[in-house]
Parts: sequence; structure tokens; C-alpha cells
Amino acid sequence: MTREEFTELTGIYPSMILYRAIEQEYMDSEQDKAEFCRRYRLNIGGIAEKIQVIADEEVFRQETKIERLQIDLDAELKWKYCAELGTYLDQEEYTEMFAKYQTVSDETAVKILSITFGLMPEKIRIRHEAEEFERNKYGNCRIKRKFQRDSVYDTSDCNYIRFDCADRQWELVNGELIPYDC
Repeated sequence: MTREEFTELTGIYPSMILYRAIEQEYMDSEQDKAEFCRRYRLNIGGIAEKIQVIADEEVFRQETKIERLQIDLDAELKWKYCAELGTYLDQEEYTEMFAKYQTVSDETAVKILSITFGLMPEKIRIRHEAEEFERNKYGNCRIKRKFQRDSVYDTSDCNYIRFDCADRQWELVNGELIPYDC
């Protein structure tokens, strides 16, 4: 029985993995196409559930194999933390700062940047995410982790603001304005 015949007889269009499990079950049965499809459609004797379990197990095996291959590929490419790109402030340090000090609104962060560094407020866009990057042995980079971050400000030397200004990305970290490269 072809996939198209199965679909015509049941009204169900299965994925290829599910169809392979259906086909194997059909081949192992002694029923004709019409009877097999009727039993499947009505789940007589739990046949549809049984086949779905077999298909789900195959999907799991394939996903596990892909994960193992990805781990092997990552090891082969020798991915390593890339300090030159992404956030300058370690996530653990940010978490400590966030717990101790007050977060500020985007409007307040824009005012702080404008007054402190003379930036034009209309050119500032506050960002609420930061990333860590890693680089492989060929120099290719990818995002390793993403973080959600609010602006934090306690004093002029205890703060964090991630922002864009005039087509450049920046971080304000403890009073230091640092280019944010990615």
C-alpha cells in the first residue's frame, strides 16, 4: 500500500516516519488495504496508538542520533568562548548587580546616557538582551548563550545599560562605555 492509498482510504496524511511504521504493520498483517485502513482509522484494538508509539520511538532515536552527531561535530570544530564578542559583563556579575541595585526604565537609561556621555536621546535605543559568543577552529562565531537584561543603575561607577546609538552597539558597564561587537 502506498502513502497516497493510505491517505485516500483514511483521510489521514502521515509523516514519512509514521507512514513507514504503518507500512510495516500493514505488511505484517494479513488484512487487505481497506480493512487495515478502517481498523487504523477507528483504532480498533489500539492499532493506531501502537503504530504511533513505534513512530515516536523512531523520531526519538533520530533526534538522539542528531544530538550525538552535533556533539561530535562541536568537538571536532573545537568551539571555545570568545571574549572579544558579545557582552563584556559576565552573567553572574550582572545577576549580583541586578539583585543589589535598582533597575531603571528605558527613559531613565536614555537620560543617563545623554547627560553622562552627551549622546543624542533620539538616537539611543535601549536593548534588553546580551549574548556570549564562541568561536571555532576556523574562526566562525556563533551565539553560545542569550540573556535578558534590564538596565541597572546605582552610581556612576556601578551600572549596566545595553544600547544602540547611531548604528553602533554599546554597553555601559560600571561607568565605562564599551563597544558591543557581535
